[in-house]
Amino acid sequence: MKYHHLVLLCIHTFVLIFCVNPAFSDSDAKVTILSKQDDSSRPLHFKLKHNIVLKCNSTGNGEIKWAKGDKLVTEIEELKDRIEVSTKSDNTSTLVLKEAKDSDAGNYTCSLYDGDSKMASDTIRVAATTTGKWGLRVNKNVNVVEGEKLTLKCEVKGDLKLDWLYKNITSGENYTELVERDRITIKNYETDDDEKITIENGQVDIEDAKMMDRGIYLCRGIANDGEMYNASSTVRVKDKYAALWPFLGICAEVLVLCAIIVVYEKKRNKTELEESDTDQSPDQPFVSGKTPPTTVKSQT
Repeated sequence: MKYHHLVLLCIHTFVLIFCVNPAFSDSDAKVTILSKQDDSSRPLHFKLKHNIVLKCNSTGNGEIKWAKGDKLVTEIEELKDRIEVSTKSDNTSTLVLKEAKDSDAGNYTCSLYDGDSKMASDTIRVAATTTGKWGLRVNKNVNVVEGEKLTLKCEVKGDLKLDWLYKNITSGENYTELVERDRITIKNYETDDDEKITIENGQVDIEDAKMMDRGIYLCRGIANDGEMYNASSTVRVKDKYAALWPFLGICAEVLVLCAIIVVYEKKRNKTELEESDTDQSPDQPFVSGKTPPTTVKSQT
């Protein structure tokens, strides 16, 4: 009987530790993605026409699925003929993407499922190394009214590390690094596409734009292999009263023209009056005591 109680006690302890204790439950399962090139690299850089190899380790039991963005890789038509997924009994799965293309860049997620319930997942960003299709783009010409907010965005294609430079056109100075200060903020922004990639240091905000903010703003991107890209934007700050000056100019021209006309008319009237006083009348009256002039006829 003494051994019987001891066996029951051991079974009860085992159930508490391995079944009830949440530290050992599948709810705490973990998933980790490792790349073949470098297990610690995030993001993973690949070369075109080379294979991308991702390995996923999980600490729980269940089905492992791979996805790119919000879709399973097996449901993406462009990948169906170029992917191989192998899962082993030790809860590891390997994704091989053959003949990598530019379009293969994106976020890849390995998830552990218990039926339809996702227990754990891990995501790695995959980016191509430098290609001819990489680059930056900003609006070439930006106009802003003095006192308004100025926003510049640098659109990125490829995995590039960004910074901003500034050049004052008036002073003719060389480019200097643009840093955050009183009115200037450099921040991240999220792309509008389905992948929602965060572009670090991709946006510049300038509050209460002033004339001193005019100049050329250069967005510079540096690739993982050292290749450098840049795109510039010329910013013009307009006077807040710019629309008023043309109107005042027109009014001034009208006033000057009217003054010239008035002065001219006055001078002309005065001249005509003086001429009328000096001119003699053609029918002058006969004065008595004087012999009127006679006309001498010529004799032939």
